[in-house]
Amino acid sequence: MITIYKYALGTAYEQTVLVPTGARWLGVSEQFGGLAAWAVVDTSSPPTTHRFRVIGTGNDAEEVRDWKFLGSVQQYGGQLVWHVFVRESPG
Repeated sequence: MITIYKYALGTAYEQTVLVPTGARWLGVSEQFGGLAAWAVVDTSSPPTTHRFRVIGTGNDAEEVRDWKFLGSVQQYGGQLVWHVFVRESPG
């Protein structure tokens, strides 16, 4: 079945989430004080690991040069701004 799933994220620099293979990421936003990402997934696809990087403004982003940018999220009235990147891990 094709559906849209939400995946809760933290603000840690590196995170991994098991997601059906071939997920199409829609975006990221603040929800209930935390970060969340949404993806269109085929629930019949086998799971694969997707890696996330959450980088604050002004921090080194060299490592995510070839990653998919999901979006930027502001917290605490804009005091913190996070930039979220994702990629499907091979194998």
